[in-house]
Amino acid sequence: LNNDAKLLELFETEEMIQKVRSILLLPNIEFRLTTLVNNSRVNYHVIFSNEISIHDIEENFLHQR
Repeated sequence: LNNDAKLLELFETEEMIQKVRSILLLPNIEFRLTTLVNNSRVNYHVIFSNEISIHDIEENFLHQR
């Protein structure tokens, strides 16, 4: 969150705002497969670097065939 007004609305102290700003968010895509291992479904999670733009993820990963 980089919107100072919204942060002030949501969090009471500057200390809490700084803690929120320090949280690292990583883009993640989950693939739910029909594959079973020991009668449990297998899912894959692809976690992207926070340095990759959402546009690059969409264009170079999601839209590739």
